[in-house]
Amino acid sequence: MRDAKIFAALAGLGLCCSGCMTMALSREAPFQYQPPPVTRGETIPRAAGFRLLVDERPRADHVHTKGIQDVPARIAGKLAEDFEQSRVFQKVHYPAMEKDDFVITGTIRRFGWKLYETPLVYIPLVNLVTLTGFPLSAACGVADIQLELRDGHTGELLGTFSASSKIVVPANYYDRDPKWAGMELSESFRNVAAKLKNEILAKLQ
Repeated sequence: MRDAKIFAALAGLGLCCSGCMTMALSREAPFQYQPPPVTRGETIPRAAGFRLLVDERPRADHVHTKGIQDVPARIAGKLAEDFEQSRVFQKVHYPAMEKDDFVITGTIRRFGWKLYETPLVYIPLVNLVTLTGFPLSAACGVADIQLELRDGHTGELLGTFSASSKIVVPANYYDRDPKWAGMELSESFRNVAAKLKNEILAKLQ
């Protein structure tokens, strides 16, 4: 009788853990990207403007970022802010202005974040192993962006630049803090922005 009660208690705990883990794993990923406050030594003494980017992401990326409002506008704005803070150009505008020396357009090919959970999470009793620190999920953030740089006065294409980044971070029951949700996506985007800035600088200098 005592063993049956212990088994029932463990089963209940397993079901509870399964529910809690499932709730934690189903959270939406916010996009909390803050451009690095870094001033570069090289600055192009011209003005550049960003236009709204074209969204060509696969359907899965749309599904897993549905909590982020207007992704093309959000990314274009963050890129402009990043380029401005890094002083890639003397002036950076979004949206682009008629007087800008350069106009930057582009395409979002990937931008998404998802938690991939281990099947153990959904198996009562067995899922108790995750309480020992066994990985219960892996968070994946991916970004892939292509930019086109054009002469703002003639429309001539000066260069096409592409960058992608994918970050996967495993997590256990204790270190999966909801406040860090989406961190992998922000870091992937940071890597992509850095690569794009370096490529554009190399082209114009």
